[in-house]
Amino acid sequence: MRKVNPLKRIEICTVWIEECPRHPSAYFERAGCKYQLGDLDGALSDYDSGLRIRPDDQSALNSRGIVKSDMGDHLGALEDYDKVIALNPECKEALHNRGIANFDSGNVQESIIDFTMAIEIDPHYDEAFFGRAYSKSRLGDFQGAIEDNDEAIFLNPKFAKAWYYRALDKFVMDDYRGAIDDFDNALEIDPSLTEIYYNRALAKNFVSDYQGAIEDHNRAIALDPGFVLAYLNRANSKFDMYDYDGALEDILKVMKIEPENVYAFIHMGVIKHELGDNRGAYDAFCRAIAIEPKHARTYLLRGILQIDLGYREAGRKDLLYAGSLGLREAYEILDNDY
Repeated sequence: MRKVNPLKRIEICTVWIEECPRHPSAYFERAGCKYQLGDLDGALSDYDSGLRIRPDDQSALNSRGIVKSDMGDHLGALEDYDKVIALNPECKEALHNRGIANFDSGNVQESIIDFTMAIEIDPHYDEAFFGRAYSKSRLGDFQGAIEDNDEAIFLNPKFAKAWYYRALDKFVMDDYRGAIDDFDNALEIDPSLTEIYYNRALAKNFVSDYQGAIEDHNRAIALDPGFVLAYLNRANSKFDMYDYDGALEDILKVMKIEPENVYAFIHMGVIKHELGDNRGAYDAFCRAIAIEPKHARTYLLRGILQIDLGYREAGRKDLLYAGSLGLREAYEILDNDY
């Protein structure tokens, strides 16, 4: 069956409304077409008009909730989903959507309850398992999130985002090889998930696949030449391969994009130290401190450098200050070595 162009359908619905202004279905259909075209204000207006005529239309209430949520009106969306659920407590879609709205409103625990209720109604609801996994991850229950995405993937092996977010949770759980496998599967299903390249590069770096990490960072940077974090972490991978000059090139690129990036100066200090340019390393650490005076690790690195160069008291002062900023490692270094 040939699909009707949404613009053409809007014209048809407009004529229909002019001829029969009390017919809610025309407003609802035109609202859906406007939403499809990204006209959220127009969609909301039409849903409002139709619901004034037929206030208990569950589908329209649910759809208006989605529009409100997309517009950032999460409380308004929750009100619409509550109305649907009051009319039909078994409406799994409204429960799922309320879970999303609760999450976006900061009510993460409430979102888990909503997703769980949707799953109880339909144990094969892959989107609800995925939503609950996302909420569990936000609360730090990474193992629980992995288990829910296991179920989502079992129900829908082509669910690219479930593969991707399970990979992120595995990464947090230090299962880097498992994360890489999941990133691979997500990309195979949906190559448009380009953010995977950067995250897979981080995982590859943890398993010492530095060349693979560099290749993934190259892809991420090709897609976004201003991707500062990709340059910084590609520099890390090059550093781990003892390509100090290449790492320094990446840091200079970061400085060109963000001249006040504190991590670029920290990286530069570490690289220059490895290259034997201790004066340059010291200057870089000082510049980092000037940008962010409370960055504990910069004081630690500058302190170690100064002690190694024979400036013991200045170095100890930096280490003590790093410790006072909460970096206990600095006190341990003082106790054990200095």
